[in-house]
Amino acid sequence: MTKMTIQQLMQDMKMSRYRLSKISGIPWATLADIYSGKPQLDRCGAGTLSKLSKALGLSIEELLELESEPTKSISDGKTDKKTYLGTGLSESILMMG
Repeated sequence: MTKMTIQQLMQDMKMSRYRLSKISGIPWATLADIYSGKPQLDRCGAGTLSKLSKALGLSIEELLELESEPTKSISDGKTDKKTYLGTGLSESILMMG
């Protein structure tokens, strides 16, 4: 496995942080921190790593090989796409935004 980021893996799996939170039982805020690289994965607790690895279909060792990368903003300050906000939500909820 080449060095892949957790962001790339989740994009490949077409999985949002919201959906990963629901599947894994890890609070969304914790996943947002992990996704942005605030705590490195090797500093996360064993329970969090176990839940995350099961939800992503990886061993804990494979999970720890992933790199975190801070979310990059586009030069004009706007985010490129917000598709992660709606992934896995019902149509009625999507229409509220």
